[in-house]
Amino acid sequence: MLIGDVLDQMLINKDMFLVTDTKSFEVSKEEMITQFTEIYNEAMKHDPKLLNRIVPQVYNEDMFHSIQSIFKFPSVIYTLYATQSSAEAITQFANANPEIKVITMSTGDPRFGTEFFASLHAVNKKVYTHTIHTYDELTKYSALGIDGFYTGLLLPSDMERLSSLR
Repeated sequence: MLIGDVLDQMLINKDMFLVTDTKSFEVSKEEMITQFTEIYNEAMKHDPKLLNRIVPQVYNEDMFHSIQSIFKFPSVIYTLYATQSSAEAITQFANANPEIKVITMSTGDPRFGTEFFASLHAVNKKVYTHTIHTYDELTKYSALGIDGFYTGLLLPSDMERLSSLR
């Protein structure tokens, strides 16, 4: 599917958002800039307002600055599996950039824990984790303070169950 096809769907489905997962840490900076320039140009052809419903997922500070120089996306996800930055540096960077709304990390990340979550929550950032496969994992990590998660298996009814426990 081409980006234009996705944007067509976004025009039809007004509540649809696109979260990018370009794996830009696996390509050159020039290729990453080309990818986001293409997304920007296609959105401008379809409807510039669509850019406000595109949520780039960035892998490091340099990528954040590069994509924001193409278009100042209002919501960005900063995923941590390709950065070695400290929890403190990540918190400071996220705090300095209000467009970063969510920090994602795997449960195996050495920074994963309540202290880091608290520092991110203190600067009004959400914490998501990946990948959650079972309801038991969901309740365990929710109790630690995560705000959201990536899954391929859990259903909305699982979330309703969790909500009833809170």
